This record gives sequence, C-alpha cells and structure tokens, in this order.
Amino acid sequence: MKTKKLVLIIDDEPELRELIAEFLESFGWETKAAANGLEAVNILESHSNEISVLLTDFSMPKMNGLEFLKETRKRAFLNPVVFFSGFGKEEHLGEAMRLGASDFLEKGFDYYSLLEAVDTAHEKWEKLLKNARLLSGDPEAFVGTEMSVNAKRKDKSLYLVKVEEDHGDENPKESSDNFSS
Repeated sequence: MKTKKLVLIIDDEPELRELIAEFLESFGWETKAAANGLEAVNILESHSNEISVLLTDFSMPKMNGLEFLKETRKRAFLNPVVFFSGFGKEEHLGEAMRLGASDFLEKGFDYYSLLEAVDTAHEKWEKLLKNARLLSGDPEAFVGTEMSVNAKRKDKSLYLVKVEEDHGDENPKESSDNFSS
C-alpha cells in the first residue's frame, strides 16, 4: 500500500521554501510549508498521518530544527526528518542523528540530492507504516508480499515467523526473530 507523498518544508526563508516546494512538486510530491518549528508542530498535529517526510532547516526563530525534532519525538511522531543548513552544525548533527534524523544536506545542495534524500526518507516512512500494520495484525499489510508472515504472542514476547518458499525442497525454510515487549 503506497502512502501519500507529502513533505512538510520548514524554513524561515520564504523564497527557499517556495523553490524547494516547486522542485519537489515537479516530481510528484505534495508540499506543506512552515516558517519555523513551532508552526510545523501545529501543522504536524493536524496532518501527521498524511505527512511522510519532514524537511527542516537547523537555524530558525521561535523553534529551531533540533528543538523541532526533539518535540516531534516527545509527541511520538516518527515521521522521517531530513535536515539542511547553511552553517556548520556538526555539534548538533550527531544529536539529530541519535534522535532519528534521516539525512543532512548543506545549503547550496544539489536539488537532485535533495530529491534523493526525500525519496529515501519516504521509503523509510512506508516501511515503518507497513511494519506497524504487520505488528497490529492488519490483513491489508500482507497484500502484495511474497512471503507469509505469522505473528504469535508467547510469554510476553512477539515472535515473527517468516516462511520462505524453496522450490527445490518439499519443506519450506522457516526462521523466526524474537522481539521482547
């Protein structure tokens, strides 16, 4: 199941927001825009299920990009975040990556690098949503898969059993991963 390709562009420079939006829209992306992290949190509150990627500047008034990322994680929004900045923010980059940032681009970036970063973050979002549906037992999550996956609860642990077809053997190969809850 493909998710909507909607990116929230967060930057205090309106011209840059518009340029990025026009470029991404030319490749089929829908866009929303915010001038700072605080405004972006409000948009995310009402559109978190629609937005697949958060694209944010590091340096902004009211709430900068790192504060925005911390706030999204505090509120349990797991949307992938791609950072960009015109200033060396190496001291903040490590913390952003530990909090789950997907990528970082320096301003002056090649727009095709931006597109690649946003597309990669969107793929990450789709996998995250699919895994959530699999774990919830949503039968739609199995549509289009090449393997059968059975989830079983046993002793407060979740076991995922993946059955792979082996055309040269009468018995399928079975592997399982234990994820403690």
